[in-house]
Amino acid sequence: MKKKQLPPVAIISAPFGMGGAIPGAEYGPQALLRAGLAERLQALGRTVTCTTAEVTRQQERTQQLPLTNQAHTEQAPRLPQTNPAHTEQAPHLPQTNPAHTEQAPHLPQTTQAQTVQTQQSPQPVPSIQAPKDTSSRTPSEQADSNTSNGDRANTRSSTEPNPVKNIEEVLAICRLIAQNVKQAADAGAFPLLIGGDHSVAMGSLAGLSRSGKRLGVIWLDAHGDINSEQTSPTGNAHGMVLSVATGLSWLKLQEICDTGALLDPHRIVIVGARDLDDGEKRILAHRGIRCFTMSDVDRLGIRSVMKRAVAAAGNGTDGIHVSLDLDVLDPQEAPGVGTPVPGGLTYREARYAMEMLYESGAVTSMDIVEVNPMLDPGGRTAELAVSLAETLFGKRLI
Repeated sequence: MKKKQLPPVAIISAPFGMGGAIPGAEYGPQALLRAGLAERLQALGRTVTCTTAEVTRQQERTQQLPLTNQAHTEQAPRLPQTNPAHTEQAPHLPQTNPAHTEQAPHLPQTTQAQTVQTQQSPQPVPSIQAPKDTSSRTPSEQADSNTSNGDRANTRSSTEPNPVKNIEEVLAICRLIAQNVKQAADAGAFPLLIGGDHSVAMGSLAGLSRSGKRLGVIWLDAHGDINSEQTSPTGNAHGMVLSVATGLSWLKLQEICDTGALLDPHRIVIVGARDLDDGEKRILAHRGIRCFTMSDVDRLGIRSVMKRAVAAAGNGTDGIHVSLDLDVLDPQEAPGVGTPVPGGLTYREARYAMEMLYESGAVTSMDIVEVNPMLDPGGRTAELAVSLAETLFGKRLI
């Protein structure tokens, strides 16, 4: 019997962290590649190519940027580190497997860069600290704390929209990603976007929609990521992706690429949520988006949750896009994320979810986002992410 040919994997690296508030996610793609992502997918019989989509800055000019917090007008690489041992950029990150310390030298490499000009700010860049454990705080205490440290930077009325921070850079990177994702999908490849913060997923969703795919989405995340500009308490783009993709926000997919296709809310399923803003809860209820919280996982079990998720996201679609935010896992399992929330999936639950997704045969594209090596010097989270990717691509224990 002739062996079925597996579609090639097009890895699209997006070293971008300006859609969130915590620096370090921009080093995620490099950490994933250094953990052997490309080589380990090749070992599963896949042909792998690598492309980098990157936004750079040369000069600074803030007049054109609708930023709400001047403390966030600099790219994360320029921010000082809180641990002197971690002052080197990602090429010097500790390795988890000596055999995987280099990128596959024979993989086709291309880089697309776009320059966004901004103005140099006279304000000193604030020091960045790892997020504190807020598991013992009430939601109101957490909100007050976030307001004081700049994450929830602006007090505004309930009817006043919160401008998306770093909007020009977000749009620039997502346009490059959309172009690469569409090209990969049109060529019959499996687009695998590695970020970067979760805002880069707007690019993958826009590119897939532009390719004419009727898309279902399984969103593995501790958060809902469906705030609009009006409901967002932060203005950070990584918390608005699904709102943009479903047409609920002022920012539209059409501003990323020429597409009129929006995602069907009834074919979006969120799994693992445990930190939802009040505005997101209202949106989820109003739009009929399925959201399996960690309480649902505890009550039903991961097998039942994923079975229902695949059935809903795959109903009448050309394939399922899986967006994996590593903060869906419990911080004790995956410490290297920017917005950890206690009480997440165990590694075994996450692996079983990937096994079920592979067995469904319905997954046609994937994001891996929010790996933050600055908060994970041992490389544990990147290694875990690569292991989960291997599982989704068919690796089994025996």
